[in-house]
Amino acid sequence: MKRPTPNTTPILATGLALLTGFLFLVAPASGQSANLITAGNAEAPEQQKKWIGHLQLVADDRHAGNAAFEMFRIGSTRCTELVEIDKDKNYEISGWFKSKEPNQLSRMLLDVRYYTADKKPIHPMSVNPISGISELAKDIEVGDKVVKVRKTDWPMKLKPNLTGLAFNAQEDLSDLPNNRVVGFKSIESKGDVYEVALGRPATQAYAKGTKVRLHRYLDHPRVYDNHVPTEWKRYAFVVGKDGGRRKKPWPGAEYMSLFIINHY
Repeated sequence: MKRPTPNTTPILATGLALLTGFLFLVAPASGQSANLITAGNAEAPEQQKKWIGHLQLVADDRHAGNAAFEMFRIGSTRCTELVEIDKDKNYEISGWFKSKEPNQLSRMLLDVRYYTADKKPIHPMSVNPISGISELAKDIEVGDKVVKVRKTDWPMKLKPNLTGLAFNAQEDLSDLPNNRVVGFKSIESKGDVYEVALGRPATQAYAKGTKVRLHRYLDHPRVYDNHVPTEWKRYAFVVGKDGGRRKKPWPGAEYMSLFIINHY
């Protein structure tokens, strides 16, 4: 994939000192690779307003141009600028990063966050089914702590903190992203049912026969480094139509934007 000509300026992140520069989100095409994230440019103070997090402009350490962004605390920053997704395209996400403190190298993560047509964030648990459909063997009332599900061929070796139970599931996956996923503490096979111990009491009632399935947390597409060097380094990854299971846009995704974590 053709590397775009830099048209933005560095992003710095300190705290335990991470610097990032030239944030790009591009859809490479023949003879064209315009940056779709205008807020990747630290040359103008108004660009800083398009990021939420502990971010500031600095000029003493930059990859190019006149300035850079600095994340001055450990934590995250999110770009409020949303890019509309063309499902027939691939997109390259890239940025220049460096650690500011040689004695304590930064840990950096740059990822993509997806949003629905009405610009609501899509939760990582809502889009990743890991089982077939089953159904409730008994009504659920508000306040119930245990759910009974008709036994099928569900996997039993699960990590409950990364797994959820999705309600009103559809065989054709048309319910995705499914925002009716609840966490649970355990699942046990008992006779002809699974007993699912919810992480917290039920907040919504469901009737016997309601279709359910298991979901697992799906990491956002990302690039990361646990030891960001003290010299500027470019990091990049691709999402889109050719991205494979983990790099294709999530079901229901119409927009995307960037998210950076310093010392996750």
